[in-house]
Parts: sequence; C-alpha cells; structure tokens
Amino acid sequence: DCPAKGRKCNNCERLNHFAKVCKNGKSSVKQIETHDEYEYSSGNIWRVMMRKVSKFVNNVMMPIICLFICGSSIRFGVDTGSDVNIIDQKTYNRLRFKPKLVKTDTCLYGYGSKNRLSIVGKFKTRVKYNNEYRNVMFYLTSGDFGNLLNYETSILLGIIKPINMINAIKIDKKIEKLRSKYRSLFSGRIGKLKNHEVELHIDESVKPIQQKLRPVPFHLRPLVEKEIKNMLEQDIIEPIQGPTPWVSPIVPVPKPDRPNEIRICTDAREANKAILRSRHSCPTVEDLAVKLNGAKYISKFDLKSGYNQIMLHEKSRYITAFCTHLGIFQYKRLNFGINAASEIFQKIVEQVLSGIDGVLNFSDDIIVFGSSKTEHDQRLNLVLKRLDESGLTVNESKCEFDFFGLQFSQNGISIETKKFDALMNAKAPKTVGEKSQWKWEQKQDEALAKLKRSICLNALSYFDPKLRTELTVDASPVGLAAVLAQYDPAKPNEKRIVMFASRSLTEVEKRYSQVEREALAVVWACEKFHVYIYAKEFDIITDNKTVELIFGNPRSKPKARIERWCLRLLPYKFVVKHKAGDFNISDYMSRNPCESADRMSEKLTESYINMVCSMAIPKAVSRSQLIQVTKNDPELIEAAKMIKGQKYKLDNLFERIKGELSMSNDGLILKGSKIVVPIRLRKQVIRIAHGGHLGMVKTKQLLRSHVWFPSMDSEVERLVKSCHKCQINTDATKYEPFNSSEMPDGPWSLVSVDFYGPLNCANI
Repeated sequence: DCPAKGRKCNNCERLNHFAKVCKNGKSSVKQIETHDEYEYSSGNIWRVMMRKVSKFVNNVMMPIICLFICGSSIRFGVDTGSDVNIIDQKTYNRLRFKPKLVKTDTCLYGYGSKNRLSIVGKFKTRVKYNNEYRNVMFYLTSGDFGNLLNYETSILLGIIKPINMINAIKIDKKIEKLRSKYRSLFSGRIGKLKNHEVELHIDESVKPIQQKLRPVPFHLRPLVEKEIKNMLEQDIIEPIQGPTPWVSPIVPVPKPDRPNEIRICTDAREANKAILRSRHSCPTVEDLAVKLNGAKYISKFDLKSGYNQIMLHEKSRYITAFCTHLGIFQYKRLNFGINAASEIFQKIVEQVLSGIDGVLNFSDDIIVFGSSKTEHDQRLNLVLKRLDESGLTVNESKCEFDFFGLQFSQNGISIETKKFDALMNAKAPKTVGEKSQWKWEQKQDEALAKLKRSICLNALSYFDPKLRTELTVDASPVGLAAVLAQYDPAKPNEKRIVMFASRSLTEVEKRYSQVEREALAVVWACEKFHVYIYAKEFDIITDNKTVELIFGNPRSKPKARIERWCLRLLPYKFVVKHKAGDFNISDYMSRNPCESADRMSEKLTESYINMVCSMAIPKAVSRSQLIQVTKNDPELIEAAKMIKGQKYKLDNLFERIKGELSMSNDGLILKGSKIVVPIRLRKQVIRIAHGGHLGMVKTKQLLRSHVWFPSMDSEVERLVKSCHKCQINTDATKYEPFNSSEMPDGPWSLVSVDFYGPLNCANI
C-alpha cells in the first residue's frame, strides 16, 4: 500500500502525492508549514525535523545550545516542532560514560519524509543547562544526523519561554535601576582611582639594563599598533622622548576568546630585580569557602582592567619602560609585569572596600554575599556606591561566579565542569592481586558510571568550625590523598565533604615502605588543611593499623624519619582511628593523584636515604658490590617489585615485614634504616662483624645496628660456635660451689626470702 494514497498535497492541494514530489513547483511559503503525518496500526509515531544538510530553516539559523550530559558538553539544535529529543550515534559514542539503552518500538520520521529513521534505542539521563538539572528521555539514532532538543525539554530547562509578543524582553528592573544610578561605574571604560598614586620602592644599587627590541611577527604588528594607540588614548601609557635607564621588551599575546585582539605584556624580569617587593597577604579559596558559609545570595563582578585603574607615581614610571617597533613607552598606571602588582592591587582594593560587611575581593574580582536578599542588596548598593565614589569601573560582561575550578552557591561548593575530565576519563580497573577473584561486567560498568555522575553533580559543603571534623588519608605506591569531611549533629550518619586533595609521590618517596608512605600521608594532609584543623580537635582515619599505633601511642619508638614527622604533628590535636581499606574514601585518589610532588622535599629525602645507606654498609663490603649482588638476589628482586607496586611473590618472612621495606635510589633494599643483605654476602658480613672475636651477644648487637637479613641471630650463633680461636680462648663456665649451712637453733632464728609472681591481686 502506498502511504500517499488518499493524502492531499500541501503544495497543489491535489490527492495521492506529497508536496516533496509535487511537479507543480515548490511552495513559496516562508513560515511554519503543516506536514503530513503517518498512521500505523502499531507502535508510536513521532515527527521530527532532521538537520543533516543545513542548520538553516527558511533562511533562519536554528538555535544551538550546549548541554552537559553524561559527563560531556554536547551541542543541540533547539527544534520546537519536534516531539522527541534526538541524539545521534556519533555523539553517543563521544559521551564520557554511556547510559544503558532500552529497546523501543517508537517510529521516527522526518517532516515530509516517508523513510523511517533508524532507532537504536532510548535512554533517560540527567542533563544540566545554566545550573538547571532535569531528567530527560533521548532517542538514539544511527548515523550522523545531529542532535535535537524538543519544545517540552527546552521549556523545562529554561532555554525558551512562551511569550505573547514577538521580541518581548524581560529586564530586571532592579538591575536596570543600578545601571542608571551608577552610569559611570558601568560605562565600560577603564576608570582611575581618585587621590591615590603608587610609588614603587626601587633599589638604586642594581645596575639598569636596556634590553633590545624583540622582533614582532609581521602579521601581529597591526594588532600591536592598534593596542598601543588604544592604550595611549586611555592614558595608560605615554611615549618617552629622552634617554631612559631601564628598557624591557614586549611579548604580544593573542587573546584566546578574541583572536583579532592581543594583550601587550612586558618581560620585566630584569627590572623586577631592582623593585623591592612589598608584601601583603592575599586570600585563598579556603578563606572564601569559610566566609561564604551560610550565604544564600551571592553576586560577583569584575573591575575593568583592574591594574590599569591605579596610577603610578611619576618617580616610579621609568622602570616600566618598554620598547616596540613604534618607539619606547612607559606605563602611567600599574601593570601586570611588576612583581609586586598583585599584592599592591589587593591591598588597595581592600582599603577601598574596608568597613563594608559581606564583601571579599580576589584581586580584581569582588564578591558580595548575604544570608537574605535584603541584606545582600543593601551590601551590594554600599559596594557599588563606594566604587563609584572612588572612580573605579566594572566590567559588566564578566558576571560568572567561578573561582579556581570551584563554583559557589547556597547549596555549597561544586566542581567546575572542565575539572571533571580527570574523573570522567578514569578507566575501569583491570586487575587486582593474584590471590583475589576478579569479576568486571556491564553491571560494574554501570555502577562506576553512576558513581562518577554522583560525584560530579553533588556539591561540596562549606567548612563550619563548630562541627566535628574528620580527615581521611591514604597512600599508594604512586601518590597520597586526603578527604576533609564534617558531620552535622542533625544528621550524624551523613558525611559532608569539604575538600579533596591528592598529590603524586616523588621518586624517592616511592621507595619508602608502605608504613612510611601512610605516615607521610598523615603529615602531608595535616599541613595541607592547616587552615581548617589547626587549634581544633579532629579525627584522622587511616586503613593502616601500624600508623594508628605510631601516632596514637606517645610511647612508640619509630625510626628517625617518622619520629621527625611526629614532631611536625605536635601542634595538632587529633585522634588516629583505623578503618578497613574497603571503606577508605580517599583510596582511589591516592592511586590517581592530580598534583605534582614538591621536588625540594625530594632532594632532602634523597640525602637522608643516602646517609643511611653509607653508614649502614659494612666497611669491608664495597657499595658497588652490595648494589650489584642485591640486583641479582632473587629474594630482593621480588622485594623491589613489591616496593614499586608491581606483581611480586615473597616468602612468608618477607611478607610479614613488607610494610617496613623501602628502597634507595641505587636499588638497595632497606628495612627501616638497616640494609637488607643479599644471600651471597651474609656469611661475609657476619665474619666482618666477628672479626674482633666479640662474643655472641656483642656480635649480634653490632650487626643489628647496621644490617638485617632472615635468621640473622641463628647464623651468628652458628659462626661464633664454630670459631676455633673463640673456643680455645674461652674459659669453661665455672659455677659457685654449694655451701652447707648450719642447723638453726630454733624456730624463726633463720629466715630466707625469695621472689614469686606475678600474682593475681583479685585472689589475694
């Protein structure tokens, strides 16, 4: 049966054919058309408009928006004529985690087409658009037709709004009122702070340097000339006519968001050597997180070219001189090249805003917050008034609230979308220890995807000094990790995550024993979160029982390195608690660290290990000999694999002490501060220790202070007993002779006393 039978053409209004194949010419209608619908006896039939060939419909470009879906940012065309949401196979394959597909009998057709679209399946997932989250059903089509968002979903996400009049625009009257009230503040030009000039402290003993011009690429010269002209017009720079002692070259940097514009930067490294830097503390993201606790209304705005709004004193301008192919210029205002610019600017803005509650500034970003809308609006008016009176201006276009990869709201702190990449790209685990059973199927993949999505969507909490605090730490062969969390008394079973942290181990730290790595994680975590936990009682959660015994028992006698770490932890008030590794939430991050390790600490650690090795090597055994034999020893080869986190096979004795083993940079295996002697050199080491024919006890003591190997005591006893010189020069043991005592004269005339015990005092 022909599907067009009995149907009316929308072009010529005749029967038995469609407008698509009509021979009477195409319709000239430019508005929305009514297309044919098909009816079938089974299944659902939906109408969609596919945009494979062109994004233009009736010479009007289809609106394109980006949604955050399944860990990826995906472009969708907004099609108000579509009844369903469409995603194609090519896009589906690019999703960071794949939602489970469900079979469907739904039929999809394009407008004016009798060809059914190939439907692979459907899935429901959570999508994000401008901080709006909705659960949306998508239909997956094969091929590369593009992605469509239907009318209903566009309404739910706030992408489109039904209006009664064309081009109707709703403007917030309060915002418009602020703009009209502070016209100069929102003028878009670069302002100038009134009655204030910055004088740089210059060390005149430093010899001035006049650097030569660096060639500017020809294709960038017109942009440089345009920017120089713009800076002259805005009174930011001025030309220099006479000689100048300091000259720095420029570095033109294209703006990433505007490729036809550049930013002129000066390479002032030589000039900065003569500028005496004034110090001022700058706030951190931790300070912001604590101060925003309880805030429900938050606004943020940006000062327009903030540094350039601060005038430089005339005596300080000469050191900012820079050369271009247009000549030599100097700054009249504070610029980015000066080493102390950030601290100077931070201090000035703080002084301008001093006395106003609920306001913070991070350089040129100013944050206003309040626990109620009224409080927030009052503070916002005070800040805008203060800035306007000071002569400063703001950049109205930069209104997003985004700091160092964290986004703040009344619900807490969430991670910026682009910061999800490391987590969303994390692959499923492949293997575990040989002694464990391994099973990873589709169910586990779905659980991992759900876990990733949960972490990405959930917000971090603000730190509250009044709540019970917990610091969970972990160490792996490659990194350290820590999670700072708190417990609300109203919800004692619900853990509120405040902050995550992780870092990789240095090459030296990777050779630490596992106990040392776990102890290092405790020290690093405490110092990392110092601003949160100092002078406050908190719990440290670890999955290593030995660490609990070391830091939880003041009578413990750890080796020197850990003992020094214990001293670093004295300022903190904590209780170490053990929790099984299966419940350690920082385990994954320790195996996939983000931050790099501090290389300075690596040098200090390497020196300590080398010192231990040098002192521990027996004098008659060369270091090179010990290294070479260690590399060929089968037991120590497996021990080295264990320390490096590779597959290994140790005997029971080494298995029991594996937490104490570490490795030096040249491959020597250490048990604490003692060298583990390979099998080939053990007898030689014992003979060296017994070279002075010390007794059995002193020989053992000498060896124990420098080296270790299995069954060391029995080997020493065997050698000493077989030493011919010791045997012939050792006197036979002589015992005191028994002396007979006289009979006592009567009862209690002679009393003897001896020791007995211990006794159970409860039974006495």
